[in-house]
Amino acid sequence: MTPTALGHLPSIHLPHISFDPKETHELTDPAGVSQLIFERLDEVKARERRSILRVLRRMCCLCTSDLDEEEYTPLTGTEQSEENLVLDFSKTSKFAQNPIVNPYGLSIIERVFHKSPPNKPQVIMCLTLHCSLPPTVHNITGERILDLIRIAQSKHFRLASFVHPRTMRVCPLAETADKLPLNYRFVLKPSSNGEHVWKDVFAEEINTNFDLEDTSIPLWRAAIVVPQGMMPRSRSREFHQRGSSTAPTKQFGKSKAVLGETLPELGSQRGFSIVFSFHHCLGDGLSMFAFCRTFSECADAWYLTSPDLRMDEIAVVQEPPPLLDNVMNPNVFEVLPTAIGMGIRSLIRRGKNSFTPTKQRSRVDEIVASVSQNGTPTILTAPSSPIPHPCTIPSSPSQRDSIQLLPQSKKRTPQPTCSKTSVRFLWFDSQFTSALRSHARNHGTSIASVMVVAALSATLALLKTRPAHIESLGGTTPLPTHQGWVVTNSMRHVLPQSRLLQGGDRETDPSLRVFGSFAGSVANHGLRMTFDSNVWSRCRSVKSTIASSGWASVQRMKLVNYCYRHPKLWRMIEARTDLSKMSRSFSVEVANLGAWDCPLAQSDAPDDDDRLRLDYFGGVVNSSFDGVRGLFTLGIITLGGNMSVAVAHDAASVTDAEAEVFVKVFCEAVRRMNTSDTEITVHDILSGSGSSPTAGRQTRCI
Repeated sequence: MTPTALGHLPSIHLPHISFDPKETHELTDPAGVSQLIFERLDEVKARERRSILRVLRRMCCLCTSDLDEEEYTPLTGTEQSEENLVLDFSKTSKFAQNPIVNPYGLSIIERVFHKSPPNKPQVIMCLTLHCSLPPTVHNITGERILDLIRIAQSKHFRLASFVHPRTMRVCPLAETADKLPLNYRFVLKPSSNGEHVWKDVFAEEINTNFDLEDTSIPLWRAAIVVPQGMMPRSRSREFHQRGSSTAPTKQFGKSKAVLGETLPELGSQRGFSIVFSFHHCLGDGLSMFAFCRTFSECADAWYLTSPDLRMDEIAVVQEPPPLLDNVMNPNVFEVLPTAIGMGIRSLIRRGKNSFTPTKQRSRVDEIVASVSQNGTPTILTAPSSPIPHPCTIPSSPSQRDSIQLLPQSKKRTPQPTCSKTSVRFLWFDSQFTSALRSHARNHGTSIASVMVVAALSATLALLKTRPAHIESLGGTTPLPTHQGWVVTNSMRHVLPQSRLLQGGDRETDPSLRVFGSFAGSVANHGLRMTFDSNVWSRCRSVKSTIASSGWASVQRMKLVNYCYRHPKLWRMIEARTDLSKMSRSFSVEVANLGAWDCPLAQSDAPDDDDRLRLDYFGGVVNSSFDGVRGLFTLGIITLGGNMSVAVAHDAASVTDAEAEVFVKVFCEAVRRMNTSDTEITVHDILSGSGSSPTAGRQTRCI
């Protein structure tokens, strides 16, 4: 809507629609004028709407996006009036509004995530929490755990709603917490050798698709691993068909522990584990953590032991999160420099010996090679991982009994998928993490940069073990001298309720409590990385790129917004884009949620702290969907000083032996960088010629 077009409104006289000069004169906000037009359109019969829209287009009163009938979906009375929606949304921005998507729908990128091809892996995020009871609480029931999850669910609109598979509208499922449907299952943890059951559950959850057609449940779920004393009673509505646990027959933790390769002990019968799985169309990684913090608010002794939580009095949030797509309306001059820059960078990349996209293999071969020639260091090798391959919901009768099924009214309806994402979990305690952060600052860099460079060093070591790069095995392909990396970042600082730009506290900022997608990313397609590369120099280069990520992410979002506002251009992009061919074009993608205070009590909290103890945490997104950017995906969370790193990869692209090499070199790189006060190279890390490690406690991992 342009200011010149405002004067044309009084001259429009069509059947059943007219505009009063006085009311159009008083409207100066283009968003308000568009709202006025849609109010008139709601009064017109459907068969007359198309002809009126054509007239309005000739009068230049509406933009192309307003004329797209697929986007124009008037709201019904049960969901909230259109007037209230526009008035509420207009308060969220200082800019002239031109909503491109329904405020009660999904954003542009969320719609892309939602449109997964049938029988292909979906974009699924998983977060695991391992909790133990405080000394003041002797035991709780499975029903109480579900009640606490429902209370946290009621505080987030996206988690208490379903997504309509056709219109992408997000509609609430209930008005009070006691009526909320919850997609869940219980898994029994045996009294012996049951501390690793959650790993199998995590693998099953991250490889199990959601039923996008089912509008009776939200697009997230919870798998709860509990000891016998916390299993729901056999006659309760929460009870699931019992069966044997999913504990593997192999023993874990028997090998010699090295840095990052031992997790905290989780075998207590006073503890339980929860694996939360979210479809990425609902939110981003910080949204998972926002839900975790909401859950922690109802995890003290009162909530754990109160006889009546009064669930029927807890109201469900009915207002959706703001959509960033609706607060921007870029013109061609704003997006043209970004598009040209992307094209130039693509041309420059072609002249480099870069890491090429890794395709899925038809047959997963075990590759274990030790190479020491031409002065290059001996590459670390390892046997296949003792962690079993992840799988989807088992189909054999004996295994099916171990997956607890819900009653028919709340059935989980897991969807089979060819996804085979494997995940390994690393753990770095607060003492090691604090020392690493101090070393990074002394060298002018950051933790995120250290993680990226350590992962690139590990990828280089992995590639050296592949036959294509081994001359003695007939390989003729040289090792890449440049690798690509991606780091996700947050754009929540642009939300209306955010105070981050004014120096507000991250721990209390309202924008970081919202469940929605507000993430961007920064990428480098061609970082030079060879055995002679100076590690700290590479870290400083990565940090410099990350520092400019905020502006770059906003510019890319404007480019996507501009394309979506032009339907023909957007359809052309969709038709010509094959995400499967773009998959794994970077060596690593790092999703670092940053360092936060622990939302629950830590395992060494005093006895008078009546909150749940958080013994372990970790999360990552799966690595098998079409369009996944990294050969490896790292999910990094730091709570209370302890840092969890989850390493995910697609089993059809990376073998277990290769993943073992990656993890070992990654941990070695982090250790060397934490103990060396001098400049070191990738060669030093792989050959062990760097500074000798200092004694003392360092970290744990799996």
